[in-house]
Amino acid sequence: VVTRAAALSTQNPTKVRHVGSRTVYNYSDGSIYEGGFVDGVQSGKGRLKFPDGIEYIGDFSNGMQNGQGKLVFADKSYYEGAFTNGIQNGQGKFVWPDGYAFEGMYINGSQSNDGKYTFPNGMVYIGKMVDYKKEGFGQLKVPRELQSSEASKEGFWEGNFFVYQGLFQND
Repeated sequence: VVTRAAALSTQNPTKVRHVGSRTVYNYSDGSIYEGGFVDGVQSGKGRLKFPDGIEYIGDFSNGMQNGQGKLVFADKSYYEGAFTNGIQNGQGKFVWPDGYAFEGMYINGSQSNDGKYTFPNGMVYIGKMVDYKKEGFGQLKVPRELQSSEASKEGFWEGNFFVYQGLFQND
């Protein structure tokens, strides 16, 4: 997605339309950009839609995604957060269509291992994960409806969540 967005900034649009106060640019690869241009490149708030269904909505500068934005994929998963020069960089959240989510830092387009993981059943894990397994010190919060009464000796209640805290290994 990043390289395609950058490539568009160097292309001349094949069609330019004005819709009210907005300008819509169509490109030869089927991509559509709607938003501002400064000195011939995307700048300001904008929306960039690719023919494969991927769409970016957010801040642009110098023809790239820079600032805050939302990148939605064809399967309806999405990343929402900070972008630098067209890639996820900084605080962000990725949500999968099945309900899993990760909130934390992204470095050069890659999710860091430390963050907050939310599971479809309502469980929340805060800590480090390696290869999608809990690893190292962390905290697992289990909703009341999923918690068995005999396990309450191993942690503590925090509102509607039972909290396990400690060292996790390949769990």
